Amino acid sequence: MKPSSMKEELTDRQLVDKILGGSNATMGLLWKRHYPFVLRQLKTRSWSRNHGKDIASRVWKHLIERDYRALRSWRGQGPIRPYLWRITINEAYSYLRTIRQPVVLHEPPRPPRTDPVVRRQELDRFWSLVRARLSPRAYDALCRHARGETRQEIAAALKTNPNNVSVMLLRARGIALEAAMECRLFEETGWLSRPQQRRRAVRREEPPPPPAAPV
Repeated sequence: MKPSSMKEELTDRQLVDKILGGSNATMGLLWKRHYPFVLRQLKTRSWSRNHGKDIASRVWKHLIERDYRALRSWRGQGPIRPYLWRITINEAYSYLRTIRQPVVLHEPPRPPRTDPVVRRQELDRFWSLVRARLSPRAYDALCRHARGETRQEIAAALKTNPNNVSVMLLRARGIALEAAMECRLFEETGWLSRPQQRRRAVRREEPPPPPAAPV
């Protein structure tokens, strides 16, 4: 059996272990295995259909930069594809926010975003999408996060562990990013792009006002 065929049969975790052990060529095998998945997911979303390859290249760069820091963070904790999709969502949001994705031609023209009524309607739609896709508990945690509460404050309010809050917010933030791209809200949801700087962002700019937390 050829060595390349043997590598193809290795699990994702075994490939990552080889990559972190210094086998840079193995990174190509891992990317070849999962690139079609990343590209397929991007092409099925209206907000990224025309930018699939550009966003996928950013995902590749994210995986290899800082001596494979992203792969070190994963290290076999669950399937790799959900982890890859979270990275893809983050990179797609950053990319589309940078280029300010224009309105699709077949959609009716939108009024200027400066209209406070239009802004409120778009934010309401964004939060409605997020609420429909999250559990009440995760939605509550995200709303508190948007208001500037820390992990510890959210954990105390929900009567849970701060580590559980981190996991909850990680998934909720990915869903919120996807909803933001569907609504093409980039300026109003900039607080989602860098959660580690959330406390400082609250002091600099007003966060999008989330609806009241569910009872």
